[in-house]
Amino acid sequence: MFLTKRQSQLLDHLRHCLAVQGYAPSLEEIAAHFELSSVGTVHKHLKALEDKGFIRRQWNRSRAIEIIEPADGRARRVPLVGWLQGGHPIERMQNSSSVSVPEDLAGREATVALQVRGRSLHDECLDEGDYVVMARRDQIRDGETAVLVMADGSAQVRSLQSSGENVLLHSRRNGQVPVSVPRCDIRIEGVVVAILRRMSPVN
Repeated sequence: MFLTKRQSQLLDHLRHCLAVQGYAPSLEEIAAHFELSSVGTVHKHLKALEDKGFIRRQWNRSRAIEIIEPADGRARRVPLVGWLQGGHPIERMQNSSSVSVPEDLAGREATVALQVRGRSLHDECLDEGDYVVMARRDQIRDGETAVLVMADGSAQVRSLQSSGENVLLHSRRNGQVPVSVPRCDIRIEGVVVAILRRMSPVN
């Protein structure tokens, strides 16, 4: 189903807000975000998205907007929420954007994506421009890979293994010894469920 540029931007913004905040923005907030002078214009775009089958609204509830994903289950749009660079804080995106992820990779959890900057994560098999798709949950099983925020605010991508009150951080780099850190010194930003990479043509 064809969407206008504004309708596509609005749909991306709704996905972003629902994934990051857990609730939809108000008509006034949408108008302010897109610098629209009237909430009537917002209502018109929302109605168009609803008529085309992309969203569902409950008229008796404020902010009650639900994204309807494609029934064929082949892919869905995942909010792109920031940039990831090893050893640096995650840089949050100010503008709403999204990336298409195969449904069997994204699953049904609250899922967002970060885009890799630079080559600081090369040892973790991540290159500049890669998309790290992660499920937003703070519980992780041994052996799963997560995007971590360390005590100093920097981000890392490591697989985890419980070790009493500590956690062992495993790198994919051959020969690197796991690092043991107190569990309280890390925060799990999300559990990695997929890596997307655009391949460059060979000259």
